[in-house]
Amino acid sequence: MLSIENNQIMMEHYTDVVSVSSTKVQVKFKGYQICIQGDDLKILALAASEIYMAGKLESIEFLYEK
Repeated sequence: MLSIENNQIMMEHYTDVVSVSSTKVQVKFKGYQICIQGDDLKILALAASEIYMAGKLESIEFLYEK
């Protein structure tokens, strides 16, 4: 599940955090990955099944595994 509100992003049920920088965050889920690009991206909270992020969102890309 992906939820976006007031420049904050919440993702649930992820399996791995692939990469994190201030301009790009890539998160793996079962069968696909989500790549978020923007400015001043930061992880506010990281739990076993949830990630809370904030920053200026520019794009979201879904990368499906074959």
